[in-house]
Amino acid sequence: FKQLPYATDDDKKMVANPIKEMLTKVIQQESGENNSGRIQSETPIKRSRSGMEFLLGDYCVKKNILPADKKADLEMVQYQSESTAPLDYCPLQWWAKVSAKCPNLGKLASRYHCVPACCAPPTRIPADVQILYDTRRAAIPPHLIDKLLFLHGNHTV
Repeated sequence: FKQLPYATDDDKKMVANPIKEMLTKVIQQESGENNSGRIQSETPIKRSRSGMEFLLGDYCVKKNILPADKKADLEMVQYQSESTAPLDYCPLQWWAKVSAKCPNLGKLASRYHCVPACCAPPTRIPADVQILYDTRRAAIPPHLIDKLLFLHGNHTV
């Protein structure tokens, strides 16, 4: 959605806002945060200090923990700065490469790029047709399945 020439800024924001909300939820689930942005813990965990921390004391640089919404903003900015995948390139491979830079957005994308595990109920399909369907489906090579699913999902009449 980031480089569609016909989309207005309002359209892009309308698409980006739900993605950002889902991304924030993914980050919160991963880090154990609740909605208020605080880490859930019933009893404070006392962390052992390393030798360097003990020696240097307060001179050690501590990591600043960003809230989930700020992390989501950073990942969205990183995603926006990435170049788009060529049309002949597999989207799954592109996301595998980009997920090193945007790990949480990559997890979110993998949820939507998965192969659906549903079909018509077997009671509606006669047994001989079901066997023929299963053998033909099993004969499709894996490299064609991704292309067929992409074409099916993006085909408009």
